[in-house]
Amino acid sequence: MANTNVEVELLRFRDAANKGYALAKENFGKIENSLKNAEQHIEKVNAKQDQIQKVQSTVLLSRQNTELQELRKNIERIKGNIEDLREKQKDFTIVVFGRAMSGKSTLMEILTHGKGNSIGKGAQRTTTDIRSYYWHGLKIIDMPSIDFFDNEQSDKIGMETAKSADLILFLLTNETPIVEEAQCLAQLKILGKPILGVINVKKNLNFKRQDAELKELNKIFSHDEEIKKILAQFKDMSKNFNQDWNDIKFLPTHLAAAYHADANNNAQIYEASHFNDVKNYILEKVKTDGKFLRIKTFVDSVAVPMNIILMKIFEHAAISLKESKIFLNNSKKIKAWQQNFWERSQNKLYQIFSELSENLNYEILKFAEHNYKEKNINEKWAQRINQFGYVERYQQLLETVSAECLEELKKLNDHLIQELEIFFNGELQKNIGFESAETFKKYIAVTLPKISAAVPKINYSPEEINNKHTSIFGAFFERKDVQTRDAKKNLQSQLNDATLEMLAKINNQARYILNKQILGNINIFIDALINYSHILAQLGKSQSEIAETLIGDHEELNSILFMEAINYKNAGHIYKVKATMRIPGEISVIIAEDSDIDTQKISELLEEKFIVMSAQENWNDTMKKVLECDFDLDTYQIEIETDEKTFSVTPKEKISEQKLKLAQQISPYPIMNNY
Repeated sequence: MANTNVEVELLRFRDAANKGYALAKENFGKIENSLKNAEQHIEKVNAKQDQIQKVQSTVLLSRQNTELQELRKNIERIKGNIEDLREKQKDFTIVVFGRAMSGKSTLMEILTHGKGNSIGKGAQRTTTDIRSYYWHGLKIIDMPSIDFFDNEQSDKIGMETAKSADLILFLLTNETPIVEEAQCLAQLKILGKPILGVINVKKNLNFKRQDAELKELNKIFSHDEEIKKILAQFKDMSKNFNQDWNDIKFLPTHLAAAYHADANNNAQIYEASHFNDVKNYILEKVKTDGKFLRIKTFVDSVAVPMNIILMKIFEHAAISLKESKIFLNNSKKIKAWQQNFWERSQNKLYQIFSELSENLNYEILKFAEHNYKEKNINEKWAQRINQFGYVERYQQLLETVSAECLEELKKLNDHLIQELEIFFNGELQKNIGFESAETFKKYIAVTLPKISAAVPKINYSPEEINNKHTSIFGAFFERKDVQTRDAKKNLQSQLNDATLEMLAKINNQARYILNKQILGNINIFIDALINYSHILAQLGKSQSEIAETLIGDHEELNSILFMEAINYKNAGHIYKVKATMRIPGEISVIIAEDSDIDTQKISELLEEKFIVMSAQENWNDTMKKVLECDFDLDTYQIEIETDEKTFSVTPKEKISEQKLKLAQQISPYPIMNNY
């Protein structure tokens, strides 16, 4: 291919770049709106939770808010990237990455027909030593060695530069790959850029003997088992990043031989170095796919962060719903214990009332037997009754049940906090509270003595009883023992009425304290957990709705890119598209009723796996096909008074990160897989 063809093709890139810029700018605004909505919903929940007694969950909300703030900072940088791309749209940009001594400088010297001044001096470069070259109208950026990418600043510089690239060259050698190389490629792959892998075969040659050189070079590339072994070893490292690098093309070349041949105009050695394969791939890529890649570069500048933000908001929704379930389940545990506790406490009150009633009957009988002639009966009875400590018995019972209540609440509270701490990886501050034991004791100690300060008085007089039946005929019709019996019965009756009324009041007051003060505080605690559960469920629902809107924006962007690719390659037709999914740099999926698309052509153009999936009868079946397993649709109540609910999807099997990301792009509900 003539070099002028490349340069002519570059002149046509401006229209494609303008189209890509318009798409990027429009969808960037949609991302901004989604993040603003997400932040506003968290602010609303913060305001609501301030109104709930006893429960505050500052950790979840502050963490989510912090993450959203960080995302906002990132998208501000994205906005700058889009504008930078527009400024640089006249250039088709290739960025070169590789570790020290991998051959990057040699590659540049070959392309620019240099004198080799930079070869072997990579170790002298700094993290900011970014060098740019022009070759056939293409801008080639030579990045410092990835060995420098060992801190946040250098990583940021490297990735920001890569975002402006239309094509990335990634250099390996035939030496054992290192972790830093894999980490760097994993970060680049996420950007969704076309990547060409170049394997620089480092083997010393005797450039004084051309025949020996040619023989050795031919041997290297015809017996390439060692190269394939190194490449397989490197690609296997992709599993550590939940990626697949099999779709990345790697071309082996001997850069030192190519440089020597270029410097000495030795066409045979140059051909044997296989550098032409690398050069021709680049030029052909520009000529064949350059205009599309211009659009894709702009689209991916938004599609990549949109994908990340979509997953993050759904992650927030999943966490909100997960915590909602934790609070609700714990409220149910407390309520179940409360019912059992209430029944046992009621039985204890009944038992003590029955026991005290029986004792009182016996004491009244004895007291009346020996004191029916007493004039100061009320004083004597008060002294007698106070000796038995009926009030203290109730007070002791209430203190016992309140202590049991507090102990159980503490256990449930500690369990809730422990569960939340596990959920938040130990970052939770204690945020659940309830009435203290001292408060309960204060209620009991102050309230009961007020109702038991005095034993009710009776209107009993032995003189009245003795004179009651006196008449002209009394001495004849009534005997002494009859008068005594009546006196005793009268005293017993009055004591029974008055004292049992007192006991009933004490018992009722004890029940009131149990139901209103002890159990009432439990009810407040339960209500707080339930209310907070509903608030979190509402937050999860709102976050899901924001993400669902972003799904629509993401799908629209995908559809534009896919149609551009299909038309660009004249790869066939697709009918009645139902949904699109894409993980930039990894995989793209279209769900449609019918298609004759040449998926291989589109895969090569996008440099990511491209699949057309047949439409299913309903959303459930589609989700099962994408997840490759069945799932449960879990329900979360939002309000007690209404039937308003929200949902989450829980796969019945552990799914891969890729399946999760794809399925989340067609699910309006968060998928509970890694949460």
